[in-house]
Amino acid sequence: MKNYNWKLSDNNFNLWDRLKICGFFLNYKNFWTQNKYVKEYEQLAAEYVGCRYAVYTSSGSSSNQLITQFVKDNLVKTGEWPKRNKVIVNSVTWQSNVSVWVREGFEPVFIDVNLNDFCLNYDNLSAFLDKNYETIACVFPTNVLGFTGNVLLLMDLCKKYKIPLKFDNCESSESMYFHNGWRNVSSEFTSSTSVYIAHIWNNGQEGGFIFTNNKEEYEYYLL
Repeated sequence: MKNYNWKLSDNNFNLWDRLKICGFFLNYKNFWTQNKYVKEYEQLAAEYVGCRYAVYTSSGSSSNQLITQFVKDNLVKTGEWPKRNKVIVNSVTWQSNVSVWVREGFEPVFIDVNLNDFCLNYDNLSAFLDKNYETIACVFPTNVLGFTGNVLLLMDLCKKYKIPLKFDNCESSESMYFHNGWRNVSSEFTSSTSVYIAHIWNNGQEGGFIFTNNKEEYEYYLL
């Protein structure tokens, strides 16, 4: 059996990149966070995926945490908490896509994946929603390995049962679906992504984004 020596990632930064970074630290007046370059980065990211707002975070995991807090606070505000306390997640996902919901008091419901796009098994999801929709707070699929889930089907199911649909897109920041033209998943739905150095997007350090078209959510995440 052949052994492959595949590295997690390669160094993408040449000497000139490093000199520019050194110049920034030497000359930028000791202001490292939430300044003009962060805002420019957020605007460029939002334009790239085609959404209205982008919020830069410390990691994809913290992006997920903020999304769960928004969902819970909104349920508290509307008087639906804790009746709606279940969240749908893939059975193939990451610990940080589940633990953030558990931390806020939600009960994760694992739906098995399908073998076409490795997102949720849509028949199983539909059957579960049909019986339990009144207790579901959010459907939170993970798009893995660059694949795109069946966005239109998920959208129709969530619209039918009046359940929020949000995505973890950390491995599929470039994922597209067809809806009156090709669209990035993050162009229409609130989603999280990671700019970890070994992911599709990276900025040389740990970081993440939340993308949304909802002004209320955007302001909440900024706060």
